[in-house]
Amino acid sequence: MGHRGRVEAIRRVLLVDDNVDAAEMLGELLGLLGHEVAIAHDGQAALELRERGPFDIALVDLGLPDMSGHELGTRIKQLAPETSVVIVSGYAQDEDKARSLALGFEGHLAKPVSVEALGDVISRAARHS
Repeated sequence: MGHRGRVEAIRRVLLVDDNVDAAEMLGELLGLLGHEVAIAHDGQAALELRERGPFDIALVDLGLPDMSGHELGTRIKQLAPETSVVIVSGYAQDEDKARSLALGFEGHLAKPVSVEALGDVISRAARHS
């Protein structure tokens, strides 16, 4: 059964971004790609959503109003180590990416996120879970 390169399951995605328009657009794109998406606009709301059910992947903005994306990602990993955490940020220099990976996250994408980069990270998350 050769399923390589295909993601069969719908991924449950937690999308965290304080920019409402950006979150809605990215959420819509993920929905069109066939994924279940829950959107939060701050870290506390994201943690509350996470309590209600597991997520395969969390896409987390770095600049949240109540905590950094790195702090939120670390808390998600502590609560649910099986969740892939990917930082999505306008800050995407090599040192930003290195810090995200050093914290144990599965990736660090630059905004605006391309459909290809999004597909790659979700495929990796599918293999990780």
